[in-house]
Amino acid sequence: MDCSLEIDTAQDLAVLSRLAAEALGLPEVSISRDGALWRVAAAATWITLSNERERDPQFAAAFGFTANTVVSFRLDKFRDIAATSEVFAVSLHVLNQVAGDAVLLFNGEFPLLLRKGGEWTLNSNASEWHIAPRIRESGIPFKYTSLPRL
Repeated sequence: MDCSLEIDTAQDLAVLSRLAAEALGLPEVSISRDGALWRVAAAATWITLSNERERDPQFAAAFGFTANTVVSFRLDKFRDIAATSEVFAVSLHVLNQVAGDAVLLFNGEFPLLLRKGGEWTLNSNASEWHIAPRIRESGIPFKYTSLPRL
């Protein structure tokens, strides 16, 4: 596994599964359902979509709101640039399509990007991720702010 995404949302999971698969742009993408979970897999990327997880009270305490959609990703320690680009492409594509407040987390605790009240904020402590150019390419206007770790 090179990377893994978990998407927790109140949105329609079948629709988001197709959006994630579309963002991967790979010929061999599989979409499966396991009870309440939807999974999208392509190459070395695994995406799990759910709308039944409990909202993290730590998140609400740290940011002052509860996100409608949480995208959390993990990367293999030997990840390459392609895997990182892929995970950001899928994340930004999905986050751009869902309504409401949203957050992109690394390892479920380090916020890279959040949207609150329609305004996007990029964590100013996330410069090593080189995500700002990818966000600009997607047309999302954002501001920089230091965001707390969960």
